Amino acid sequence: MDKIIDCIHDVKAAIRYLRANADQLGLDEKRFALTGESAGGYLVNICGVTGDRPEFEDYEMGNPGVSTRVSTVISWYSLYDVNEGMIRRFFYTDAEKRFPPEVISALAAFYSPATYLDKDTPSFLLQHGTKDSEVDYHNSVHMHEDMVRLVGADKTCLELVEGADHGVRWFITRQNGERMARWLREKMG
Repeated sequence: MDKIIDCIHDVKAAIRYLRANADQLGLDEKRFALTGESAGGYLVNICGVTGDRPEFEDYEMGNPGVSTRVSTVISWYSLYDVNEGMIRRFFYTDAEKRFPPEVISALAAFYSPATYLDKDTPSFLLQHGTKDSEVDYHNSVHMHEDMVRLVGADKTCLELVEGADHGVRWFITRQNGERMARWLREKMG
C-alpha cells in the first residue's frame, strides 16, 4: 500500500479509537474536530470530506463500524483540488516511472478532497497566506467557493492572511488561537 493512504488510514483509525473509547477518555463522541497544517492540512481535508467512505478506512486497524465523521475541520494552507502536477510534486516524485498517465489522472481524482465534497461535508475554517510559496492559496479559495455552492455559506469560512508564506509562524498567534476557539465553540456547541 502507498504511504498516502496509510496516513489517511492512521488518522481515521485514531478517530475510531477515540470515539470508541470516548467514555473512558472523557470525550464527547458526537463532537470531533480535526486541525492540521500543510501536509497535515491535506490529511484533515481528505479525512473531513470522506466521512465513513470505506475506501478510506482500514478496519483491521481496530474499531470497525465506528464512524470517522467529524463535526468541523480547521485547515491551514493545504491542498484541495489535487491535479496531476501535484501528484508528481507532492505525492509521488517518481510518478512517471511508476504509473501510466491514466493512472496518474485517476490518482489525482482519488486523492483530491474536491472529489468528495457533498452536502454531508462538515464545516471548515480555511486559513491560507496570500504569498504561500509551497501551496497556492487558491486551493483554499476554491474549496471555500465550492463549499458555499454545495454545502452552504454557514459551513465555511475563508481567512486569507495577506503577505503570509507557507509555515506556522504566520498562524500560531494568540489572536488566531482565540479565533479558532471561537470557531470550535460556534460549530460544535
